[in-house]
Amino acid sequence: MAHAFKSATAFPNAAAARNLLARLLPARRALVSAASYCEPGHGIQPHDDKAFRAVAGLRHSRAVACVLHLSQGWRAEHGGLFLDLQQGADAGGGNNPDDPARAVVPAFNTLVAFKVPRMHAVTPVAPGAPPRLSLFGWWLQPGELYDLDVDRSGSGGDEEGRSFET
Repeated sequence: MAHAFKSATAFPNAAAARNLLARLLPARRALVSAASYCEPGHGIQPHDDKAFRAVAGLRHSRAVACVLHLSQGWRAEHGGLFLDLQQGADAGGGNNPDDPARAVVPAFNTLVAFKVPRMHAVTPVAPGAPPRLSLFGWWLQPGELYDLDVDRSGSGGDEEGRSFET
């Protein structure tokens, strides 16, 4: 499974959504997109969200990531669970391969936020599940906060410019 979902930067009430998320960390530039996992098997392979983006001629890093879940009535059996693959990293200062992944059911109006880089994934959506809808994005910080692991998960590199800037 690759990164399989539909993403858009133009959607109904996009400006209001961008402004809402931007207010959570007002000192940082926010990038926001909408996602829809609407076909069986849609999900995202493990990745860490590391990427750079040029802003006003300066290189910025994704510093904080977020996902705001928007599907009402979502249940674990629908799949599409957010997997935190770095359980134990916060408590012990490093990855423990014996720690199980923490699964988060994408319940309506819940926000998952984390410092980048952090390994995570989205499990495949089950056949017959309703569309899994969310807003996702990053807050940027000037500079290169980390090294990019090119081609490790398909997520490292420069931003493709699909996300809104606020």
